[in-house]
Amino acid sequence: MEMHELINVWKAYDQKLDKYLKVNERLLREVSFGKVRSLLREFKFTQIFELVCNALFTIFLMGYLIDNYAVLKFLLPGLGLLALMVWGMYWNITALDMMARTDVDTPVIVAQQRIEKLKMRERIERNALLVIIPVFWIAFMIVFFKGVLNLDFYVIFKGLIWSSFAGSIIVATIIVWFLKKFPDKKMEQAIEFLDEIKAIESNT
Repeated sequence: MEMHELINVWKAYDQKLDKYLKVNERLLREVSFGKVRSLLREFKFTQIFELVCNALFTIFLMGYLIDNYAVLKFLLPGLGLLALMVWGMYWNITALDMMARTDVDTPVIVAQQRIEKLKMRERIERNALLVIIPVFWIAFMIVFFKGVLNLDFYVIFKGLIWSSFAGSIIVATIIVWFLKKFPDKKMEQAIEFLDEIKAIESNT
């Protein structure tokens, strides 16, 4: 066999080897990102559930505001809750969008940054409950009693509003403590798994 024939055979072998390596790398990334999506599945379902609940309550609030737009003491709590629901839906949609854009073609470092951001947002949301629950608890009760039972919360619980507010602070503290005590560790596992993928890719 002549030298140029050997060179051609070697080049063809190199091309095949390169092709196989790319296929194997692609399969590795598909399996790896499939594992990451699996670890984030519970968080994803939580965001979808919250989004549906926020949307349904927003529809209820729109009807409530139409019925009570002329009474300021009923209107303001409804507007406050509506603003909270709109923000909540924005929060859910942006989180779901970040997860949807994190696929097999996403650079590992970008995927890590997005999951770190989701983790940070989850921490912010958890700590925000310490404010959201006490601040909006009374508003929710006012809207619930008027919108569902057609009763005036101000009259029925006139002497218990501040005690109800204090109780909501206790409830919020317990909920946040429980969430901190038993956190969802799957997001942390996803980040660690991406670290392993990055280390493998850097060595290939």
